[in-house]
Amino acid sequence: MEIVKHDIVENIISNIDNKDLLTILKPIIIIYISAKTIQFIANNYKIQKDYTLTNMTLVNKRPEFNHKFSDDYKAELLKVQFGKHVLDFLNTLEQEIPNIDLSLLYKHLSNFKIIYKNFKLENFFFKRGIIAKYNILTNCIEIDKNGFNNVIVHELFHMASSFYCQDDNIVYSGFSQFSKKTKKDIGNGINEGYTQLLSERYFGNNINIEKSYSLQVHYVQKLENIVGNKLMEKMYLQADLLGLIEELKIYENIENIMNFISAMDFIEKYLTNKNNIYIKKSMISEKLTIINQFLISCYVQKIKRELDNQVISVKEFNELFYNYLKELGTSIYFDGNKYTYLDVEKIKNVLVKTLSNDLKLTISSKNK
Repeated sequence: MEIVKHDIVENIISNIDNKDLLTILKPIIIIYISAKTIQFIANNYKIQKDYTLTNMTLVNKRPEFNHKFSDDYKAELLKVQFGKHVLDFLNTLEQEIPNIDLSLLYKHLSNFKIIYKNFKLENFFFKRGIIAKYNILTNCIEIDKNGFNNVIVHELFHMASSFYCQDDNIVYSGFSQFSKKTKKDIGNGINEGYTQLLSERYFGNNINIEKSYSLQVHYVQKLENIVGNKLMEKMYLQADLLGLIEELKIYENIENIMNFISAMDFIEKYLTNKNNIYIKKSMISEKLTIINQFLISCYVQKIKRELDNQVISVKEFNELFYNYLKELGTSIYFDGNKYTYLDVEKIKNVLVKTLSNDLKLTISSKNK
């Protein structure tokens, strides 16, 4: 069996040197997003202190609870302003994701509010592009009248995946957490991307969903390839960031996981935030490299396990790896700037680091 493992790595590394892979490794993610469709975040803390492990919020386990929602109350929803939109959202989730725990959504349906708000003044002063937002503390969605149908589903997913715990003073929302005590948060990048992904997945065919968080959506789709979409949907709707971290610990150590989450937060905050004129192009590229190398490492380990357990063949391993790599790309263009995050050498280094211990293969022995 070790010979098979050794052959697969030799095959990958030799193929990486081929011209065919150099053709594959070209910029394939072209993202042009107008400021109007992006929810910019206010510049309210120092860049250097944002994304270090010692300053990040401790990830807590969400308290357990169970809420039910009777069919009789569904009829009552129709009597509430915007109740039909909420009921359609609820029915779709129950039909499309059967047996999913919707306790958080049920918890909020008894006293939710949806109100129209004009964000022009707020956007002008803070240079944002907000058209809607959900406040867990008031259980209220504020939304621009002109963009209602395009973004209401995104905000309803926030409502369906959020919970405020007074005991620990933490807001749990999908794959993010915010401590009201320390004013620190974690997981916004993954959370916004996954919220948008679910909005497009389950409602995109019937509603003209506002396209936003395109890069975050791209990366959480790649994360789903590792974790599995059903498990990620379950953890998201239970506001279980800790569960996601535990799942990723199958493939990576906690420091690398936190660096990945941190890098996703950095990209969500700074890639499109025009308040931050001190962000260097190299900082964006560095965070993108962390994200992509982490995803490659986890995915390779996942499919290697499938190979070891004879779930897939060597040929299938290679095909899965190349397709995954091709979809990640090597750079993005955004707002007139090109950000490069992967090249052949970086990919080789990730592969050798990820697989060498198990295969007794090192860069030096490869070059001999």
